[in-house]
Amino acid sequence: MPKKSIEVNIDDEHIELQFIRKRRYNSNKFIFHYIGIGIQDMKKPDTIDAMYEITQMTKPELYLLEVINRSSIGFTLQIKIIMADYSISNKRKLAEGIRLLIKKGFIKRVRRQEYMVNPYFMTPEKDRHEILLTAWDSI
Repeated sequence: MPKKSIEVNIDDEHIELQFIRKRRYNSNKFIFHYIGIGIQDMKKPDTIDAMYEITQMTKPELYLLEVINRSSIGFTLQIKIIMADYSISNKRKLAEGIRLLIKKGFIKRVRRQEYMVNPYFMTPEKDRHEILLTAWDSI
């Protein structure tokens, strides 16, 4: 932390005062990349209890989440899955995982081989949340 000091002389006595500036908390950013916590209220009817849903997932769904986690999802919560990069068995897992997660509302298809993760499932930064919710609703 940056320090600032001031020297003061009082009656031939030397005193040095040090001021420590504290870092300010940036309220526009979360400390962690949150996942949905399942709050049910009138303002957020589409929230997902992510921890429960993850424990109930099948192997294809978990494989797709692993692929999403390994990829650079970025601040738009969009992921591009190029099926040609995977083996035949992994393509089947991905296709099944995509189908099931779309059915559950965790992801939506944006265009061919490109998907968006639900902003209530993987919560983005506060200042981008409203923009991403609008994009999610428009798909």
